Amino acid sequence: ATTLVICVLLESIGLKLGFFFVATESSPPFLDILAYCSYIFVSVIVNLAIGMVFSSLIYHICTVVTALMIGIFFVRSIRDIVLVHGDLANKGRQIFLVVIVASQILI
Repeated sequence: ATTLVICVLLESIGLKLGFFFVATESSPPFLDILAYCSYIFVSVIVNLAIGMVFSSLIYHICTVVTALMIGIFFVRSIRDIVLVHGDLANKGRQIFLVVIVASQILI
């Protein structure tokens, strides 16, 4: 449990630093970022329940699907903060969003 808390804290600190380096006009408070990062536990519970009922192949497919869904949820939640008023010309901010999705899938 301690390792899990440390991982969530490190992810939250990394995201807060990402908001700083991307230079967004408004960065969400740290507790909001911590709450967003904690949504990964929802997918962990779903994956464990699927793993107990079904075979290993279905468990791994469910893990990939839920990781993608959590990544998409996270990006949709913070897209308005990172990309202000449809600022699609800023490549650094777009790369930041892609890195967020990749980190959610890998974690």
